Amino acid sequence: IPGLDALFVASTYYASGCWLFDCAAKTRHELTVTGSPACVSTGFSQPVWVPELNAVAQWDNNAANAHRITLYHPPANPKTSPWPITTLEFTIEDQPTGRCPRGTYGRFFYSRRLGGFGVVHATNQPIYFYALR
Repeated sequence: IPGLDALFVASTYYASGCWLFDCAAKTRHELTVTGSPACVSTGFSQPVWVPELNAVAQWDNNAANAHRITLYHPPANPKTSPWPITTLEFTIEDQPTGRCPRGTYGRFFYSRRLGGFGVVHATNQPIYFYALR
């Protein structure tokens, strides 16, 4: 996360599903959150920083939440204060089918140039795109 000199890590190891690594101090901080994430499989998703939203975005395909992206907003003190969670919802007619057993990892991305999020769910499916504009 630029400006924080930190890495946001999704992991099922912690109850909140995420932690922050302070690159300067080389310390790990378990995050607390307020709100409910739409992304329920944090250990199998690819969090991405979105400067325009000042948030970390995360997507995990499951039947109930394929049209939602979870946003984690860094608070004033990101190491100790709770991170507010909000959700972006998209109306889509065509969406990825079935959860990938091993997660999305690097196949979920944000494109500043295109103004939205994309996901390559499977090699035999199209690239799905969620526009912010």
